[in-house]
Amino acid sequence: MSLFKEKNWRIVGFNAENLFVYLDESPSEDLSTMTEEAWQKLSKSTVRNKSITSLREIARMIQDLDPDFILLCEIGGTESLENFSRYFLSDLYAPFLVEGNSNRGIDVGFLVKRSLPLRYELVSHKNRPLEFLYPHEKQSLETGYESEALAKTVSNGHRFSRDVVELRCYDARAHESSRPEFVLMSVHLKSPLDQERIDPEGRDRRRAELEMLMRIYDEVAAEFSTEPNDVPILIGGDFNGVVFGEWQGAEFERLRASDLRCCLELA
Repeated sequence: MSLFKEKNWRIVGFNAENLFVYLDESPSEDLSTMTEEAWQKLSKSTVRNKSITSLREIARMIQDLDPDFILLCEIGGTESLENFSRYFLSDLYAPFLVEGNSNRGIDVGFLVKRSLPLRYELVSHKNRPLEFLYPHEKQSLETGYESEALAKTVSNGHRFSRDVVELRCYDARAHESSRPEFVLMSVHLKSPLDQERIDPEGRDRRRAELEMLMRIYDEVAAEFSTEPNDVPILIGGDFNGVVFGEWQGAEFERLRASDLRCCLELA
């Protein structure tokens, strides 16, 4: 029996919303009673730390659920993830994060229970070109107008707004195995914000990111597919839209056409 089937794994997905935990010094007070003013003074960063009340509530939620894996969005880098685990979760979770493409410094990461009999490989797709152009960029090319900026975009391609990150989980007892027991993929797709007024509600960019996510999924599935023992692949994160159901978005059609199934539907 595979390690994946040996236990009921508890996996949580959560958008932590600007989880910045920057500390210039270790807290000397009890964090369970520390005031917000004292908490914020622990950092001299220009980015405000997430409120200590919110951090305590998130920690309480995690402690209640006792997950093995937490797929997190909007994390302020590895430092924030390490500090959150160390000071709010008794350092029971190991952080895994690659700095992505966000211009706000909000990354996709994982917290993994340290006691699990696993070893890990982290794979980032932040540099993967989307093979996508906005309508106005296509029009410029069709009419023969190609600026230096557009030429660079065509050459290098748009990237994920944040990232798609794989956490490949191997049985630590099988040191020579090159085949993971299962793969967790976390993503944070393009938001509905359209500050440049070029993509209403971000739908075109989100569709392009979703379609590249599905291509990555297909590649990983093919790499580790050996019937009847395919490697389970689970995808979570923030899709910034309704994937299934009455209000489902048209940009997620490629996902709905795949063999992936919604965990809520299965439940």
